[in-house]
Amino acid sequence: MSGGAGRPPGGDQVPTEVGASRGPRGFSLYVSIAVGWIGPVVAYWALRPLVRSDAATLAIASALPILRLGLLWFRRRRLDGFAAFATLALLVTVGLSLWLGGSALPIKLARPIITGTIGLALIGSALIGRPLLITLYRAVRKDAAITPPDPRRRRTVALLTGVLGLIFLADAVVHIALALRVGTLSYLLDSRAVTIVVVLLLLVLRFAFGRRRV
Repeated sequence: MSGGAGRPPGGDQVPTEVGASRGPRGFSLYVSIAVGWIGPVVAYWALRPLVRSDAATLAIASALPILRLGLLWFRRRRLDGFAAFATLALLVTVGLSLWLGGSALPIKLARPIITGTIGLALIGSALIGRPLLITLYRAVRKDAAITPPDPRRRRTVALLTGVLGLIFLADAVVHIALALRVGTLSYLLDSRAVTIVVVLLLLVLRFAFGRRRV
């Protein structure tokens, strides 16, 4: 009796339910990758012959991931800060595009401006000895009493912050160069190749600093 009393009803089926819940999450991840990565490229390639303006086509293609975030917000009834920021950024760049006579360049430069600003902020915080990674960690862990790191660990975090900032800044520089030199479809394709390289660099960075107990 005591052995079964501690088990929740249907306790033997809990692992099966947990395992089953992974399916929808995995499917959601695949949908997110398809909409965020493949969707804009396919949409631009399909719509470009039908739409006269290159900027309008790029704006429609860029709106696909934001539209998905908006649908998720509508379903969950909870405001998504990232979706709101992405929508605002797209509206501002589209407005600049219209102001410049229909150029697609402002829409292309939206991402590198954001990543470049983040990179400069990370590098600057590391140089003055107040790495933003510590600030962000404390903001996320509001429920925990976090003591200031010792000087050696703080230097490690500052180095990690600076290297991360350099990666973001390099990503912005490469995207700006692509936006100025190649066509829109090539830009979309090359942008995804650059993102893959950045992700690989972040994984290497995570492996390199993972054993230092930052």
